[in-house]
Amino acid sequence: MLRLHERIGLIGRRLPVDLTVLVTSLLGTCTAETCPKMKAEEWQYLCTAHGNEGAEECSAIDYILHT
Repeated sequence: MLRLHERIGLIGRRLPVDLTVLVTSLLGTCTAETCPKMKAEEWQYLCTAHGNEGAEECSAIDYILHT
C-alpha cells in the first residue's frame, strides 16, 4: 500500500498532465478577446504574476497559465 507522501508525489506528477489537457482544450474557446477578464459571476479574480506591486486584471486564459 502506498504511503501518504508517495501518493502525494504521484498526484503531483499527474496533475500537470491532466491540466495540460484542460488548458489546451480551452485555448480554442477562451482567448484574451473572448474572455478579457477572469470572472466567476460577480467575483473578479486579479493576477499577481505580472511582477508589479499588487494585482492586476488579466484575461482568463492568461490567468490560468500564470497561476
